[in-house]
Amino acid sequence: MRKIASILLIILILTFSISCELFNPTQPDVNIYGLFVGLDYINSDVNNLNGTINDTREMAAAFYTLANAYGIDFEGYLALQEGSDTPYDDLLYPSKENILALIEEIGTHMKSNDLFIFYYAGHGLGSRYLPTHPSNGFLVTAKENDSEDYSQFSTTELSDALSAINGTKIIILDSCFSGAHVSPYPKEETIISPRYEANQFYLTASMENQESWESDGHGYFTLNFLEYLGWQQSATEQTHIEMYSGNSIIVKEEIDVYGKFPSGVLSSLPHYISLTDIASSLPTLRVSTRPVPIYQEKKITSGPTNVLLFNKDW
Repeated sequence: MRKIASILLIILILTFSISCELFNPTQPDVNIYGLFVGLDYINSDVNNLNGTINDTREMAAAFYTLANAYGIDFEGYLALQEGSDTPYDDLLYPSKENILALIEEIGTHMKSNDLFIFYYAGHGLGSRYLPTHPSNGFLVTAKENDSEDYSQFSTTELSDALSAINGTKIIILDSCFSGAHVSPYPKEETIISPRYEANQFYLTASMENQESWESDGHGYFTLNFLEYLGWQQSATEQTHIEMYSGNSIIVKEEIDVYGKFPSGVLSSLPHYISLTDIASSLPTLRVSTRPVPIYQEKKITSGPTNVLLFNKDW
């Protein structure tokens, strides 16, 4: 009986260890890298968005501030298309070509223990009536020349670019039909799942057949994400961050972002912050009731791993 009990205990320990993979990483030298992409489309004929730039700046500021509060080295890049300018020679102008180059460049600095955050706020291609269309969920990135309105960044192109670099990748997408980027966890009977990567973890603003909505200068999804972290919107108070930006040459510079973490949040940080905990806090939104209800709900990568964004043990 004692032998059976011992075997059962070992099985339970192994099961818990597998289900909490990455939950208590042994590596103390984790660095965080971030690429934060936002577009308002004012320099094109695409429908303009009024919350994406605020969302992107504040997400960058929140990650920068929390990383510093946890004592984790953070290197962030802010890639914005804002206003009517078309700075094609700006290396951080968020065309598909530049985003791919930035992911590759950031990857040259990353170790297998490191964490890469990719955040995107902008349009997503698709239709709630054709959720299985091959282009569903494509990111609408900045136009690369004057003869087009935008460039298309496919789900496969993003996944492949991230697969080529070291580390654990967390992809946060605030765009319509973004759930199309989330490949299902492979079941035993299917053997493989298209595009599923064990070190890529997606949290998206909507399902593959849903739109993502904004109001009052913010996307609902990002606003709720930031509120979970404890970030406060502010029209008067600013947070100073250091991010890579600049024209033609990528330089690190100080940027002021409206909003802040109250001192009480930073002085009483939890031991860790996980992606699953954040996702669990995000509500399903009922954005319209006419002629039929329209909902927006997040989607997250399924599987045995609860990946961490911040950890006091790093």
